[in-house]
Amino acid sequence: MRFTAPQTPAKLSELIEAKGAESIEVLVAAMLSDSVSPAICTNEGCNLHLRDGAGSGRRLLRGARNNSMQSALILAVLI
Repeated sequence: MRFTAPQTPAKLSELIEAKGAESIEVLVAAMLSDSVSPAICTNEGCNLHLRDGAGSGRRLLRGARNNSMQSALILAVLI
């Protein structure tokens, strides 16, 4: 199933909670301080999340097996 716009708030909330942030503002502040943006799988039923950094490509291929990862910055419509 393809990711749809109505799923965006739910996936963003899942990612914020998984990263232990209180809000998108707290998550963005953390991303700016360490230059790493977390991402989440947008497939239905998939809650794989990872930091976008060294070695994440291998985890992406093993976990999501397709191009379904979206950055928190994209989900929050900041880029």
